[in-house]
Amino acid sequence: MERIAQAEQAAMADIRATAVEVAVEATRRLLATEVSTKQANALIDEAIAELPKKLH
Repeated sequence: MERIAQAEQAAMADIRATAVEVAVEATRRLLATEVSTKQANALIDEAIAELPKKLH
């Protein structure tokens, strides 16, 4: 049972990492084409501030 729990935790960590990579790439593309530097910086600051809430 412990192996299953460990495998499940590893799978969830992989899924989270992949989701983050996809979101970051999508955001990068959007910001590169649609948002001014000032707007992009504000969005990044806001996202960083929200990280602790999203990670738990």
